[in-house]
Amino acid sequence: MKLDMNNKPNTQLPSRWLSAICALAVAGSTGVSLAQDFVISNFDTEDGVTNSISGWKLNGGRPTTLVWSPTVDSDNSPSSGSMYVTVNWNPTNGNNYQESQLSRGHEYDWPYLSLASYANFEFDIKVDVANSVLATNLDGIPVSYVEAEPIIQQWDWTPLGSTSIPNSSGWLHIVRPLGGATTMANPILSLHWGWLQIPAGDISYWIDNIKLVTPPQPPPAIVIKPSTGGLQVLASQTSGSNPEYNRQMIYTKNASSWVGYASPSAPVEYAITITDYPGAATYSNFLTQVFFIPNSSMQYGQGDGAVDWNTTNNLVLVVSDNSDGTANASLAYKTNTPNSNPTATLGTLGAASVLGKWSVVFSNNTDVTIVAPNGASTNMVIPSDVASIFADPLTTYIGILPNKVPNVGQKATYSNIKISGTGAPVDDSFTTLDSLTWGIIGDATGIIPTPADTAWQLNWKAPAIGATLQQSSSIEDTNSWSDSVPLGATVPVTTYGQKFSYIPASALPATNQCYFRLVK
Repeated sequence: MKLDMNNKPNTQLPSRWLSAICALAVAGSTGVSLAQDFVISNFDTEDGVTNSISGWKLNGGRPTTLVWSPTVDSDNSPSSGSMYVTVNWNPTNGNNYQESQLSRGHEYDWPYLSLASYANFEFDIKVDVANSVLATNLDGIPVSYVEAEPIIQQWDWTPLGSTSIPNSSGWLHIVRPLGGATTMANPILSLHWGWLQIPAGDISYWIDNIKLVTPPQPPPAIVIKPSTGGLQVLASQTSGSNPEYNRQMIYTKNASSWVGYASPSAPVEYAITITDYPGAATYSNFLTQVFFIPNSSMQYGQGDGAVDWNTTNNLVLVVSDNSDGTANASLAYKTNTPNSNPTATLGTLGAASVLGKWSVVFSNNTDVTIVAPNGASTNMVIPSDVASIFADPLTTYIGILPNKVPNVGQKATYSNIKISGTGAPVDDSFTTLDSLTWGIIGDATGIIPTPADTAWQLNWKAPAIGATLQQSSSIEDTNSWSDSVPLGATVPVTTYGQKFSYIPASALPATNQCYFRLVK
């Protein structure tokens, strides 16, 4: 993908990048898993054997012992182990069927575990050859350590096929396709006699990494967009029957009222600078909201996800973009009215664009002015009895509301939020989110602080397990790739089914191009 910097909106980059970034490109890679494997048992602790629900047990057949082996692991991990299984085979049974059937301690709850995302049942097995006797053919010649077969238990049982365990002292990785199985109540491992593989004595096995594995998938495509620095507030909540009304906001943890502080010579200002917003033609009426709520009015505390609706008293600034690119702001309030929107509008103000600095300025307890990014303003008066309700302790909330279903998944960027003249002033450009200053309502993963010189947003489908973002100034030089995060890219954050990383101008090379890729 190549991007023309002349068409890059709202980008705060040094002038040398206007030509240098025009060849910014995205390169893909192979081997990145989009979906996640499901680990049934990896035997990191003895619970993998002894736990009555997640552990393993003998389900029937030959006498068998199961213990945890903390020092033998198929990945040679010092912090993990395996299950050690000893089967007492009957050497006098001839060429007749014998089996040791192992199962998980408790089945998965109805309607059982869906297998829709998985392709294979896989596990590792290793024979303790020093304490095992090879099975023989009819001529008494040692041939193998019998066979292993996974079985999917549901209403019916689905055998997945047997694998002969060879005369080897190393780990054997067994892969069996799931076939027609669609759900799993319980995984079964069957160690059993094979045709002309006649047990001649006890055999001990280490078993490890029992899991369901997703099919091979193409690498996720990286989507790259211009971005600006500050607080990225993404409408990432999809829960509930009306996700378009899920608030995504930060709030002040310290009292922030204008009442008793504002005067004509020392006004109180609440200012928010918007530097990025969804495209108005497609995502109009995406709302930025500011709530001023007395703490004593809250029914369920500061962290209430619908605090503006549930509270009895609220003063609300709403900034909305229109489909033609213009914007509107309104200031309204409610008093002594829980479970409702504002009931009285103080005034409205139009603007040419939603982008820029919006301010609410109090010159005393009751006189208030809304100021648009272009300097246009309108004055309003709050009734004195209403204003007195909003004395400290008061919490200020700032954030977004999608307001329409198509707007879910879109975001606004706030490069600065400033509260001045109150008892607890704030001036924040959000290179980090200070937990002593701000709380969150909504989905915390969708509220992302970014460097001030952020120039680009990269996102790709999650979970992309094991994928590392890399960049290079040359796609031809295979030795020029470097991990992006140590160079200044933000650590990828997972939200709304995507991973997001933000690239500051300082992380880009001083050449005429930069390429990004995911590698595993």
